[in-house]
Amino acid sequence: MGIRQKTKGVVYAVVSAITLGILPIFATLAYKGGASSITVVFYRFLFSTIILFVYFLIKKVSFKINKEIIPSMIFASLIGYAATALTLFSSFTYISPGLATILHFIYPSLVIFLSFILFKESLSTIKVVSLILSIGGIYILVGFGDVNHNFTGVILALASGAFYSIYILSIAHSKIKNIESLLLTFYVSLFSSIGIVLFGIITKTISFEIQFISLVPTVFIAVSSIYGLVTFIIAVKLIGSSNTSILSTFEPITSIVLSTIIFKEKITINIILGTILIVMSIYGIIKEQLKANKENSISEHSNVM
Repeated sequence: MGIRQKTKGVVYAVVSAITLGILPIFATLAYKGGASSITVVFYRFLFSTIILFVYFLIKKVSFKINKEIIPSMIFASLIGYAATALTLFSSFTYISPGLATILHFIYPSLVIFLSFILFKESLSTIKVVSLILSIGGIYILVGFGDVNHNFTGVILALASGAFYSIYILSIAHSKIKNIESLLLTFYVSLFSSIGIVLFGIITKTISFEIQFISLVPTVFIAVSSIYGLVTFIIAVKLIGSSNTSILSTFEPITSIVLSTIIFKEKITINIILGTILIVMSIYGIIKEQLKANKENSISEHSNVM
């Protein structure tokens, strides 16, 4: 893989994180309009599916996929992405968007740990240090005084991180990763919307009625989800699941900053220190990537000589 490809992977991972970091803000705005979390999640996937369906028809893109990968895709969609969205968006109704997103970021450590245990993925010194810094930053950001005030919200947010680690690994270590990004996003959104609506009907928790004031931010959620999901998938393909996960720590930073600006959430010393640690962890993984790029460039030059 060339220098440009690896650098593009880093950029895509960061852009994806920032884009997805905006989602909690839109979700909270939708809730203020009276929508429930499961209704917002359903319409998020439904609108994403419709938008991509129309785009494919206009561009005359084939919807055809290998039937052999359908079970894996359904698993990734339902157990991975749909479960992630449902638990995370539900947590926003109990705790602040910033805190929920931070707790969701248990998933980088889970991805790296599971990648090492299950797939024998190497752990460089910088990657380990970056992971420790990331976990330390999240630990500081949580602040036990905030966590203890709503146990349900905390559990939901942590569960979303566990489900998301499953989603990441199911893409990185299966034939799913060979599917074109937009097409994969379409099918993930399609299967997720079906799974969410069936779950909602069975549990009698979904309502298909939604007010216009909640509809607008929900549409924005769908559009942002498409872009964030596509860029994330591209990043996983280019630089791997562990690197993408660490770089995705830009997501909680985005949520914290926007929550502070829009919802007037207080900036504490914990937020400042935690954010610094997370930024340092991101710097570490980028530095490692750039070092690898430089070494590959020298190696390629030597081979040409």
